Amino acid sequence: IAVSAGFAVAALAHRVVPHGLIDVGRKLGLPPIPSSEIVLHSHALAPRAREALSMLTTAFREYNLPPG
Repeated sequence: IAVSAGFAVAALAHRVVPHGLIDVGRKLGLPPIPSSEIVLHSHALAPRAREALSMLTTAFREYNLPPG
C-alpha cells in the first residue's frame, strides 16, 4: 500500500510490479535484482489442493524455461 501511495520503494521483479508503478532502479542507480529460487512446501492431502499445487509448480517451471 505504501508503495502504491508513493510513500515507499520496493524491490520487485518486473513481472510482479503492480499496474501504475514505475521502475526507478536505473534512475536511482540501483543494481538489478538477481534471480531467486522458489520452494513450495505442502502437507495438503485433499486431491483438489494437491492438483492446484501441481498446476502452480508446472506454471513456475514453464515460465522459467530458457528461450528456444
